[in-house]
Amino acid sequence: MKIYLFLFVFIYSCFTANAQLATKANHIAICANNLQKSTHFYTKIIGLTVVANPFADTVHQWFSMGNNVLLHMIEGDCKANTDKRFHICFSTKNFEKTMQYLCKEKIAFENWAGEKNTFTRRIDGVQQIYLQDPDGNWIEINDEH
Repeated sequence: MKIYLFLFVFIYSCFTANAQLATKANHIAICANNLQKSTHFYTKIIGLTVVANPFADTVHQWFSMGNNVLLHMIEGDCKANTDKRFHICFSTKNFEKTMQYLCKEKIAFENWAGEKNTFTRRIDGVQQIYLQDPDGNWIEINDEH
């Protein structure tokens, strides 16, 4: 009798629970051909902080993207994503200084149309630039609006 009661409660809770498949962002995983080079880019250029690697190995690197969202980088044989529509976006409070810093570091950036060293102003007023990481993945940086 107890097993039937347990099964009934279990099945009933499965069908009546207001469950969602995903409730919040946890991490984004990307590939890196050279983990050391990409780690340098994401820490020194983008400004992310390295966090603990749960795998404790040399082919994974984890970074904090803020708001409890992580970037999980995996070293491997990567193919670049050349389509700018598919990108990671970061926001900055100091958009002008960000562009100046990228110029100083000789990091190429462009607007949505592909014009070098300039930005796009969206219809809602947000300014944005695009650059690529060492593996060719597109990154958008916009101002916090």
